[in-house]
Amino acid sequence: MTDYLREVMLQPQALRSSLANLDFSPLERFAWALKQGVIDRIVVTGMGGSLNSLYPAWLELAAAGLPAYWVDAAELLHSAPAMIGPTTLLFIVSQSGRSAEIVALLEQLKGEDESSSKPLAALLVVTNELDSPLAQSVGWMESIHPGSGIVLPMGVEPELGPSTRSYLASLAINQLAARMLAMYTPTGEPNLGRHLQVLETTIAGMEIYLAKIPQHVQQVGDILGDPQHLVFLGRGASLASALSGALALQEVVKFPAFALQTAEFRHGPLEVAGPELGAVLFAGSETTRKLSWKLFNELKQIGVRALWIQAGEPDSHADALKESIHYLPAASGIGLPLAEFLPCEMIAMHLSRLHGVEPGSFRHIGKVTDRL
Repeated sequence: MTDYLREVMLQPQALRSSLANLDFSPLERFAWALKQGVIDRIVVTGMGGSLNSLYPAWLELAAAGLPAYWVDAAELLHSAPAMIGPTTLLFIVSQSGRSAEIVALLEQLKGEDESSSKPLAALLVVTNELDSPLAQSVGWMESIHPGSGIVLPMGVEPELGPSTRSYLASLAINQLAARMLAMYTPTGEPNLGRHLQVLETTIAGMEIYLAKIPQHVQQVGDILGDPQHLVFLGRGASLASALSGALALQEVVKFPAFALQTAEFRHGPLEVAGPELGAVLFAGSETTRKLSWKLFNELKQIGVRALWIQAGEPDSHADALKESIHYLPAASGIGLPLAEFLPCEMIAMHLSRLHGVEPGSFRHIGKVTDRL
């Protein structure tokens, strides 16, 4: 068994452990500050998989009517530092807490001395390393404004290769944090009980799914074959799955995969569609599923090796193309982007076997990106 496969199989257990040890109640003071206007914007940031894991949380904040911005830490550091001001809640996610852009952003905020530091209203951190510069920055915030810094630890055992358990933990924690921040909005909820139950149902489904890894790897392999290029397409929260699916292929298999919002694929990239292209489409939520299914049909007619990923029971409209559909256990709401990441890992294992690549071994980078 490879290290990558072992870490994939440990994902449900790691998620349960992570969620069992978290306390989101301190976030209520940030939610109240948002309601009172003391905080007038939320900037959510990270790099790589950490940034991807923030996308569903950003959507939740935006849907609640909160002034939230999703921007990668490199752009925030070099091109948009003015987004951070004395009324900003900065929401940073980094598995290691040591990524080059994160460390540089923190140094920029702190300045050379107290007179040159850049004030902000609040700092929310999600990280797996409590001794990292990112986690330690909460203490800096607390020294300026008591109660203005919160760290939510992932609590995941260190990974040897690309993110698996830590990515799913980030997805869950970020979405729960977003719902806490939105608790005083018209659509907000006073507690997280319902969402935690949805996550437990999702985790139970993940355990069932991962008990049949060889069958899943075989099925996605039969559908996708050996494409020259692979595109992942998703809408809404499923865009996070598309982005991280492509990233997983790049890191785990060294395969030239890319990701787009599904509607964007029509605006130019559709011209590259043909038998040499593989496409993975996430059904996503009911709101836009029919639109995505329409594109899936078109891609199949063009000759693209297209794979449709859907949670739950088969739909009647799917009968004609059922041989190209990969079903997940029932998952919805906050749990859907977590469940959707599992087939990406199956695709990675299929292509690594096909191309003779040891899954998850690094060639040009390491676990932590330490250069700007």
